Amino acid sequence: MPAILEKRKVLNGRGIVGIWANGTSAGKYFYREKVEGRKAYRFKELPHAKNLDEAESLAADAAIELRDELKDAERLVENYDPMNLVQREEKLLKKKEKLAREQQKKENPKISIEKAMDQWLVEQQRRVDAGTFSQNSYEHKLNCSKHIMDFLKKRKVLLTSQITNTTFDQYPEFRMRQTQRRIVIHRELAVLGEFIKSYLVKHKYIPAHLWLDGQFLPRITVRETDKDANPAINPEDWTTIIDYIREEWRPVAYQKDQFGRRSEKSIYFRNMFWHWLLIAKSTGMSPEEICKMNMASIFISLRFLF
Repeated sequence: MPAILEKRKVLNGRGIVGIWANGTSAGKYFYREKVEGRKAYRFKELPHAKNLDEAESLAADAAIELRDELKDAERLVENYDPMNLVQREEKLLKKKEKLAREQQKKENPKISIEKAMDQWLVEQQRRVDAGTFSQNSYEHKLNCSKHIMDFLKKRKVLLTSQITNTTFDQYPEFRMRQTQRRIVIHRELAVLGEFIKSYLVKHKYIPAHLWLDGQFLPRITVRETDKDANPAINPEDWTTIIDYIREEWRPVAYQKDQFGRRSEKSIYFRNMFWHWLLIAKSTGMSPEEICKMNMASIFISLRFLF
């Protein structure tokens, strides 16, 4: 028997595929499996295989053909009742489907999305411990993952095998009911994309073509006003800011220098910024909205800003 140059286990250890090293079959690929109860093997040549990967993909069909050939002798003496033929065909079909399912499980394993997310976060924590990733960035991903898991649980998508190219289409609408900050949703989608690409696709929990299609995740437009939408300043912080500006920072402009002079430009700027802060505090307008104000935007009333 010629020597085997290279081989690989297939079909969960049921058999192997390989390539002959010498003899008249040198360079040809084959499938081999052990004969039950005997120290012998059955072989099936794979003429269409050009490498081990292609040979592995043809292994399931080769195994079925070997089973068929094994029963040829029995078929010769069997009573050819049409019902027997139907039953045999059904058996063969079930075996073929079983082999296909086993191969699919091997190529695309499934896992709960929650477990996959936890394992990905463990990897991120290891980066933090190694000093290659900041703690704040890790906490940001952890917070984003909570919103992502809430969305998936609401949609009852619990396993990676349930993820399709439309799974996340409604994520922006889901989050817009909880926050109006588009930039936050945009960052969460970025974290979701990293999780899918660097973990789910890498470990074959979802097919790579879903990500490569380019339309897997929805997009949300981030406006310029969204970039200015920082967390609101609470009343205690406003009191601290206003007191400091009024009592310490603003009066400094009126102090004279060593030559007995004071800067009119500094007085103007500090008074302007003081009133800018009062408008921001009293109206809740964003910096961009205040800077776009003109005289037509102002209505005189008897109320004081502060």
